[in-house]
Amino acid sequence: MHYGLSKVSAMKLASDYAIANHNNVPESWIKNNATVKVWFCGFLKRNTQLSLRTHEAISLSRATSFNRKNVKDFFHNLREVSENYNFEPQNIYNCDETGCTTVQMFPKVVAGK
Repeated sequence: MHYGLSKVSAMKLASDYAIANHNNVPESWIKNNATVKVWFCGFLKRNTQLSLRTHEAISLSRATSFNRKNVKDFFHNLREVSENYNFEPQNIYNCDETGCTTVQMFPKVVAGK
């Protein structure tokens, strides 16, 4: 699974790639070992299929709980409840926890739109 590149990592990758391929790069790229923000803004304008996005954080417990057995059990229980109580579609609600965050926040990464 790939989590994307941060803005700084993408700029460093571009700089390393250009230098490794002996492209004509500004001296500051070599000295600072990275591209500059102006180049990055131009890069995003030239590559409209990319943008800076913040990916969704997920807790470790939630990530490890999403497995074949738990999903199978969930749908088995859902079917059982649906058959036992015959809920009408207008009486089914999506309710989830709110308020307390238990996951870390991540920086924006370069990703496809």
